Amino acid sequence: FYIRGEVKREGRYPMTGGMTLNAAISVAGGYTEYAKRRKVQIKRGELSLVFAMQDIEAGKVEDPLIRRGDIVIVPRRWVF
Repeated sequence: FYIRGEVKREGRYPMTGGMTLNAAISVAGGYTEYAKRRKVQIKRGELSLVFAMQDIEAGKVEDPLIRRGDIVIVPRRWVF
């Protein structure tokens, strides 16, 4: 899978069995201080899935599994 955006180490990472979105972000070193955690995307071919990470981290929403070839995008938030 690939991970881009506001994580500490963007790039390509090997899949491990049962890797979730939260685990993928951790493998990439976690968020930068500018990460917009409410709109993290998984791009899967033509499909684009958007997740609010605070809901996943609070256990309100199931942590989705990452698939081979997925692109995870952590957007930048506006800082004033």
